[in-house]
Amino acid sequence: MAESKVIAVTGNGTYKSVHGMLYKFEYAFEDGTTLSANHKTKEPRFQVGEIASYTVNGTKDGFAWGKVERAEGQATASPTTGMTRDERIERQWAINAAIELCEFKCGNPPDLTVGDIAATARELLRMRDTLETYNGKPQPPVEHENLPF
Repeated sequence: MAESKVIAVTGNGTYKSVHGMLYKFEYAFEDGTTLSANHKTKEPRFQVGEIASYTVNGTKDGFAWGKVERAEGQATASPTTGMTRDERIERQWAINAAIELCEFKCGNPPDLTVGDIAATARELLRMRDTLETYNGKPQPPVEHENLPF
């Protein structure tokens, strides 16, 4: 698998396959390689300037086709939110934990507001990021015999 910077991406039609509708894209790379790849999304997976890994699976009459993937070690960002998959998972965790915590503390879920949940989720993320010194004080390690559960 080779890696190179994408210098051009062009949509090249659609077709129905056993996997559903596929969208064809022509990718041109900085190293001179050009290949066609299919995606299930209307938008190309890579934009000009991004580094991608690619594999040429075949060629015929100067036309190459293959697979284009994220370069190893690169995070994927959602085109709609600009967040990586890990960031979206972290936010989902914080929101779910905030809902549970607010329901537990409130006792009456209909009284909860989205603002209460969002504020609690933000606090949980801040707490996670500053766990060693939460509230500005170094926290002593918890021995397994003293756990509250």
